[in-house]
Amino acid sequence: MRTLTTLFMTFLTFFGLHANNQDYTLVLGSGGTKGLAHVGILSELEQLDARPAYIVGSSAGAIVGALYAKYQSAFEVYKILIDLKQDDLIEWRFTINGSFSHNTKLYNLLKEHLGDMTFEELEDIKFVAVATEIETGTATYLNSGCIVDAVMASAALPGIYEPYTIGDKSYIDGGCADPLPINYAFNQGIHPIFVSNICSSLPEKSDSITNHIHRALEIIHQNLALSQIENADVVLKPELDFITSPIDDSQNDQIFAAGKKAAHEKLEELQKTFQDEED
Repeated sequence: MRTLTTLFMTFLTFFGLHANNQDYTLVLGSGGTKGLAHVGILSELEQLDARPAYIVGSSAGAIVGALYAKYQSAFEVYKILIDLKQDDLIEWRFTINGSFSHNTKLYNLLKEHLGDMTFEELEDIKFVAVATEIETGTATYLNSGCIVDAVMASAALPGIYEPYTIGDKSYIDGGCADPLPINYAFNQGIHPIFVSNICSSLPEKSDSITNHIHRALEIIHQNLALSQIENADVVLKPELDFITSPIDDSQNDQIFAAGKKAAHEKLEELQKTFQDEED
């Protein structure tokens, strides 16, 4: 399956699919490894000859959004992320701050591909990363300075990664305060707004501590997301219930394919939305 997908993406990249920026905003939600579905959605959006003018990403959405804002190619982001495993991103050892991992591996990955790039250096696509400030518990929308720092703050999943400090403030995962930042995107005024919502249905209840944590996160995610959906023009919702953990690395190809499928099924609606905006 990976071979076919790679060939398809290569065809799109090298045989004439050169998308132009459109005046639309793309919101990429949080969801751990399910973030690969965002890449699948982006690959389908490119078939509309469209790249976003603005990306707002939370957690996994910030990782994908930052890479896409730089490379402006779903195929390039696909190549970076598709084969990643837990051990490539998580350094398994209990830290003094109570996390299971230092964030060195994720930092190194982002540094390799984003370098010292700042938000101000991005061309064509504006980008915002959502993080949660520890002291206040509020969502912070990072859009200046070093992109790697902002993405690290946005993706600092509690219990897995240590809080990430920028200046005199410490941050944890953006999904804790704003997992699907539609309202923020709406207030920026670039319409239409397309949303990639990668939260799953609630997992079945069990006595597992891991399951309880996962269920709690999904409840928070769903409640926060549903309160903002009305401000979206099109919501793309991949079928990802087969993923039972935010760090499940066993089905990357299937996650990517689920994103492509969700967007493909709404290509006509997406195209019509563009046409309505032009009228």
